[in-house]
Amino acid sequence: MLFNYLFYIFFIVITGLKLLYFGYDLEIKYTSLPFLSVTIGSILIFSFWLVFLRTKAWKLCMLILSFTISMLLLSDALYFRYFHDFITFSVLRQAFQVDSLTGSIFSLLKWMDLLFFVDQPIMLLNVFMRMPKKIAVEKRIIAASLTLLLGICLTVPPIHRYIEKAGTNLFLNNWWNESIYNVVGLLGFHSYDLYKGVKNSWLHKQITDQELEEVKAWFAKGENRKEALVPFGVAKGKNLMVVQLEAFESFFINKQINGQAITPNLNSLIKEGIYVENFYWQTAQGRTSDAEFLANASLFPIANGSVYQLYYQNAFDSLPKILKAKGYHTFALHAYEKSFWNRNLMYHHYPFDRFYSMEDFNENETVGWALSDKELFLQGIDKIKGTQPFYSFIVGLSSHHPYTIQNSYKTLKLEAGIEIENNYLQAIHYVDTAIGELINKLKVEKLWDNTVLVLYGDHDAGIKFSDEFYERLGIESLLKSELHKKVPLYIHVPNINPLVIEGVAGQIDITPTILHLLGMGDNGYYVMGDNIFTMKDKWVVLRNGSAISNDYYYEAAGTGVFADGVCYRRKTKELTKVTDCQEGFKESMQALQVSDLIIEHNLIEKMTK
Repeated sequence: MLFNYLFYIFFIVITGLKLLYFGYDLEIKYTSLPFLSVTIGSILIFSFWLVFLRTKAWKLCMLILSFTISMLLLSDALYFRYFHDFITFSVLRQAFQVDSLTGSIFSLLKWMDLLFFVDQPIMLLNVFMRMPKKIAVEKRIIAASLTLLLGICLTVPPIHRYIEKAGTNLFLNNWWNESIYNVVGLLGFHSYDLYKGVKNSWLHKQITDQELEEVKAWFAKGENRKEALVPFGVAKGKNLMVVQLEAFESFFINKQINGQAITPNLNSLIKEGIYVENFYWQTAQGRTSDAEFLANASLFPIANGSVYQLYYQNAFDSLPKILKAKGYHTFALHAYEKSFWNRNLMYHHYPFDRFYSMEDFNENETVGWALSDKELFLQGIDKIKGTQPFYSFIVGLSSHHPYTIQNSYKTLKLEAGIEIENNYLQAIHYVDTAIGELINKLKVEKLWDNTVLVLYGDHDAGIKFSDEFYERLGIESLLKSELHKKVPLYIHVPNINPLVIEGVAGQIDITPTILHLLGMGDNGYYVMGDNIFTMKDKWVVLRNGSAISNDYYYEAAGTGVFADGVCYRRKTKELTKVTDCQEGFKESMQALQVSDLIIEHNLIEKMTK
């Protein structure tokens, strides 16, 4: 009987090895003996039914299951390499966007990915091999039952011990998908995610009175206008233009390579306007759409999927909604397919008066994916300049992964190196050139002195940069994980002296800061960000539970347990005791929970009735 199941044993062993290689390849830090136990146990639970099947069906189903797991591993690996996360039930609802991401997907493939399919020839061969003898149904039932029991024994105790140690918060609130993966393994993660997706879609729970009071208490604190670095209402009545720059990090600002400034235009702007040195992206799976949501709604993104896809019909105290009520004309401009990230519906519900998408522009210059950022800026200004005061929200695209812009737009002179690193610098340099064109256009149209201009990056580049790359740019940071969480935030306010803000801030702070400049304030609005011009200590909260203050950087662990994380002193980049960051972790958990409750239960609509 044992000989009959040699291929099943082979399936268990090779699948376990592939799952372990998956974690090794992606450098997911946390692996332990309980994790190995759960990994093998979950394979047994997923496949025990194979043992019960008759010979032909058993062989064919094992081939199909093995191939399905291989495809799951490849898909998760590609997704993780760019998004630093796993594919979820919510993400599958955005599968129609895959065609648009083909270039990025191919750039993420590696030859070693063939290891995910190393067992397929053997599994296929097994289908055509004859088994020595048939096994009685009673024996198959016993074998399948014992296999399931063994799987449960390997899986349940380690998860139970984790819950005894850390509680159930990880599963109830789902701060970070990697944390769940490190407890239940990849197959367990996808099972839990499917359960949660079905539960949220069809078995939506009601908010408790305690949860509602927690949300109300968060907003009970009043706005603090004391000691503001920039006077309240200094730009009252001015136009507003907010530009989101694609994958635009900040580590290369004021840097040179081969004697060439990478961002000469932005470098000059910083000397003339307001610049936030320590500004952090706070996005999750929704990436670009999350950044838009953070900037316009001042709430955190959800852990799984995108608010744009799952909660676009909700009510938000959004920046376009607030400004529209004050007499502003509101526009969104993005030269790509209007349905991408569900923008056509989300922008309508924000609401923007008009959304200019790909079909509204003259596509006379293509850089990267679509119309160049330069033409987006120039044509966009022509479309909105006649209706003032305006709020125009512009989403750039020229520096999108995999950063393969046309050679004619690659103007930096670079020595040979890793292709994607050089391509990234070329794309960023091009976008900086487009920013220069934007400024000139605003001045020519006599809008510069009557417009608040905000420029910010949406998220990191999704590149694991080499040590040689850092050396070429003269970067000596010992804490690369924090370095790549920074993006630029530049603000031009007419008739304001240059100002560099060293305090930490995040994308969620953009709306309250703009409202301060325009003399509206954020009292009475359900926004969770802070006015960055108000001098006070704060923690910038990241979606994975990490948090950053002026003094400390807490990096959350893959376990979801506070004590397993690490705490650094930001100025010295040295490790310190983790309890120094406890306040930041506590604030992170509370802020993320409040935001999730608001979004999942559409509380703004309920609290404003």
